[in-house]
Amino acid sequence: MVNYRTGWQLIMDFGEWTKAEEAFRKAIKEDPEFLLGWVQVGRISNDPEERSTIFAMLKKKQYSLNPLDGKLLKPYLLSMEIIDLKDSNQKIPKEKVSEFYQTSLRAFSDFFNEFPDEVYVFAEYIETIHGLYGANAALDSIHSSSKTYHELPFLISYKAILEAELGLEKRAWESFDKFRASFEKEHLPPSLYFTEAKISNLSGDDKRSAKAITKTLELDPKHTLAKRLKDLLDQSGAF
Repeated sequence: MVNYRTGWQLIMDFGEWTKAEEAFRKAIKEDPEFLLGWVQVGRISNDPEERSTIFAMLKKKQYSLNPLDGKLLKPYLLSMEIIDLKDSNQKIPKEKVSEFYQTSLRAFSDFFNEFPDEVYVFAEYIETIHGLYGANAALDSIHSSSKTYHELPFLISYKAILEAELGLEKRAWESFDKFRASFEKEHLPPSLYFTEAKISNLSGDDKRSAKAITKTLELDPKHTLAKRLKDLLDQSGAF
């Protein structure tokens, strides 16, 4: 479980997709029956054939999990289907997106209520609230949550992005400064530059966003969210 938790920290707090993949792969090497580890490998893999093989295996074995872990696996499997559609440039049906968010909401809420120390499940819950109900609702959920979660670097970053989305630019950059203070100045991670890129993009400064997204991908070329934002910036002529 140590490598599994490390993988979550690497991808959520640090934006280290390459290192996170390595950690998730170590987790399943240590325990080949750890299905929640397998699904993270499937989600982060850039190999469609490997992802398809993992998906088929998980669909077959999913009912061997305890009810709570089985419920948690369901939105991850749906996300693998959506990733496949994106990778093959297919249109994602609205019904599939809705099913993903509704399934995620139930699974993540039930899981972190049972295990409140699972901070990264709570982080995914906030992402789900954002997807379903918008930035205001997600921000309200962060503010009303346990203080245990408030110092989680990912949530500080996400709060900054939500504030930028709502046009609260000054507050967004204040949250960004707090996020930056989470790290040593000599070792600033990809997540810091990705957050800067998102805030800048949402605030209308695509030149700054392009510079920050370039730095993100220099630090970790596998950062999938950064690659998607770069594609949008390319289309706008920011580069």
